[in-house]
Amino acid sequence: MNRPRTVQAPCGPPAGDTPAAPDAPTPASANPAPARKPKRKKPRHSMPEDWAPRPDVRDQMADECPGVDQDAELRSFRDWAMAEGKTSTDWNLNYRRWIRNEAKWNRNRPGGDTRRGMTPAECLAGIPTSTDTPRRVTSTQLPAFPTDMEILR
Repeated sequence: MNRPRTVQAPCGPPAGDTPAAPDAPTPASANPAPARKPKRKKPRHSMPEDWAPRPDVRDQMADECPGVDQDAELRSFRDWAMAEGKTSTDWNLNYRRWIRNEAKWNRNRPGGDTRRGMTPAECLAGIPTSTDTPRRVTSTQLPAFPTDMEILR
């Protein structure tokens, strides 16, 4: 059971061959991809106090979201951006998102109308009301919540 012995070739190029010249083409996988220039980002700016959307943006949003009070939402948008210290590369884009979200959230509310003009108790109780004549809810109209002693029992 004598098997013939195999001899492995030594590492490196075969005898008599010289390594490839440095200017010779090498396979593409051997060279890493050339470094790309980093993309220059647009500068971000905080919102100016007197900022307003461009007229074309306002008209677009009026057509797209007719049920949204843009004047009230503009005040809310400005307050939010300034209170949170937000910065943006395009305030008109953010305004469009704000109005579209308001229209989407507004659709999910009972009656499809905003709940402005309601007291917090009415919002919690889910009692619909007209925005021009908000009514107060008495404690007898609110759902009963268990007291601490009832929870511990």
